[in-house]
Amino acid sequence: MTQETTEERTERTEQAERPAPRFSESESPPAWLIATRGDLREMESRVNSRIDDAKADTRARIGDVNIRIDDAKAEINTRIDDAKAELGTRIDDMKTELGNRIDGTNARIDGVKADLGNRIDGTNARIDELKTEGRARDAKLDANTATLARIEENLKSDNRRTQSRAVWIGIAVAAVGIIIGIIMRLIS
Repeated sequence: MTQETTEERTERTEQAERPAPRFSESESPPAWLIATRGDLREMESRVNSRIDDAKADTRARIGDVNIRIDDAKAEINTRIDDAKAELGTRIDDMKTELGNRIDGTNARIDGVKADLGNRIDGTNARIDELKTEGRARDAKLDANTATLARIEENLKSDNRRTQSRAVWIGIAVAAVGIIIGIIMRLIS
């Protein structure tokens, strides 16, 4: 195989070194060359026609491909636009739902605040009532203490019997005061 390659190379080199046959201006080319020229022109015309047909076919195919690409781009852009629109709608729906939930939560918070405010107001009113009751009891106790102090003074100055009666009266008055306090407490 290497010999054939070498021989082929040698033959090519020899052919390249041979000068091409030239005709002088006075000589005319042989008839076979003239016939071959016509065949060559016809072949060239056929080849050019095929090349033109291939170019036209290729251009048509490229046009078809470009149309398909444009159609695919349009379809993809339509799908993208549809996806964007759907996503936008979903986002808007979620925003609306979230807003509604927030409004509901705020309404609940406001209700709890109002309830707590009412309870605090009720508790403050009850504290004020208890303070008033406490002041009234303090006044009663002060009055009872003053009465007991007077009774004690009277007891010191009187004899034992008188002192004993005064003590019992003081105890009775204190007991009545305590009973009145308990009754007032139960009534309120």
